[in-house]
Formats: sequence, C-alpha cells, structure tokens
Amino acid sequence: MKDLGVSEVVFPEFEASLEMTRQSLLYLRIPPAEVQRHTDKFRQELYAALFNSNDSYRLLSQLRGAEQQFDLQWIRLSKDSIMADRSIGESEIHKTTGVSIFGVVRDCQLKYNPDAKFVWMPED
Repeated sequence: MKDLGVSEVVFPEFEASLEMTRQSLLYLRIPPAEVQRHTDKFRQELYAALFNSNDSYRLLSQLRGAEQQFDLQWIRLSKDSIMADRSIGESEIHKTTGVSIFGVVRDCQLKYNPDAKFVWMPED
C-alpha cells in the first residue's frame, strides 16, 4: 500500500469498537487521558505494521488523538504569512494569543515541541 502512495488507512470496524470502548470508559469516569493512552496504544499496535513505527509517526498519532480532547488545530503557513521566517519567540504567539505550539510538520517530518528559537518557514 505504501508503494501505491497510501498514507492513511482506516479499519472502520476497529475504529468503531475503539470509539464504543472510549465512550463506555468515559461514562465510567475513567480519566480521559488514561482512556486516550489506551486507545492510542491499541491503534498503534494495529496500524504500526502498515507504517514505519518511528517516533514521528507515533507522536503525530498522539497529537491527532489529542485533537479530540483539546482545542488542537493544525494551521498551514501560507507563502506570504507574516509568521514565516520569524522564530516562535519573535512572533510572541503565546504572549499575544495564548496559543502553545506542540509540533510543526516540515517536509513531511514532525518536529515536536519546538523551542522559542525555532524559525517558521512557509508551508510549515
């Protein structure tokens, strides 16, 4: 499948069963972070065989799971963005908006937890 350019695969029955399990555990007042940790673990075990089980894939999977629990959003910087070619610190994004940067995807690679010196580039 990778040779054909497939980058994401979904098994609907598996995902439905995970969601039913997740909802049941949340109803039983299991902490959401613990529920997410377990569902991510099961998902990674199933899908890892289809992808390289590297740190970037694992982190990206965890960030995608966090989207369901937090107001986590992915934003692509346009070529003419005022943020481009400035560091995270210079942009004062957290100071002015309260937003925290958890990761940046550049050249199909996840750069997680970038520091204030990290310089934004167009298409990040």
